[in-house]
Amino acid sequence: NVTLSTRHVIDLSQVLITTISYSSNRCLMRSSKAHIDRTPIICTELGKMILNLTNVIPQGMILFVPSYNIMDHLILEWKQTGLFEKLGKPVFVDEKSAQSQIVDQYKKSVFDGKGGLLISVCKGRASEGIDFTDDQARAVVVFGVPYPLVTDPSVCLKEQFNNEHPHLTNGNEWNTINAYRTVAQAVGRCIRHIKDYGSIILIDDRFERHVQYFPKWMQPSFQHFRTIDPVISMLPSFYEKMRERFPDPITLKHGHSLTMC
Repeated sequence: NVTLSTRHVIDLSQVLITTISYSSNRCLMRSSKAHIDRTPIICTELGKMILNLTNVIPQGMILFVPSYNIMDHLILEWKQTGLFEKLGKPVFVDEKSAQSQIVDQYKKSVFDGKGGLLISVCKGRASEGIDFTDDQARAVVVFGVPYPLVTDPSVCLKEQFNNEHPHLTNGNEWNTINAYRTVAQAVGRCIRHIKDYGSIILIDDRFERHVQYFPKWMQPSFQHFRTIDPVISMLPSFYEKMRERFPDPITLKHGHSLTMC
């Protein structure tokens, strides 16, 4: 087998990539159903992290979670605890039943200078095929690793097939590779051209141990932190440097005119 890999079009200083393993209250961050069931406080702890991030990340940011079930659970928990209303940006939830205009509404909010937080799922419509350029995604946050459902018959058959053929990647490894490929696809929403910049924040203790599954261009840039507190401190200076390096272009909104003297 031949694997081809190339460097990204951007300079690596244009992207800040971090992994977070614990909340500030020492809660292990992991998205598996078993862990969430054992540690219900994890939803509130994640909400506090997102709240802090919305206060330091400019314009648009996107949060990806592994499944619609987890997303629904998080939104319900955040609304019950009052965290949802405290988030520092307008929130747009790309629910399974949501209208296709939800992404357009999010982009319009960013364009109008209000910023926005788009919450979606890995493998959802926002994670693949939609372009989020410049202010539309100054940060992509991923909570959890989107492993396929072990109860899915197609997944079981693929695992069995691979395990029965030694020359193929074994079933467990195949699932892991595909889960991290999905994450890589989602975080790719952050950088869309040579002058783009942003931060990628990966929240789950497994990310630190599995850097090798990410694209090679990303791997040298990983910074691992126990909690999000140092990241919150780093972000303002990162964005300030990027804005100086890549000033915002002059954009005329509908109904406005520019007079040249």
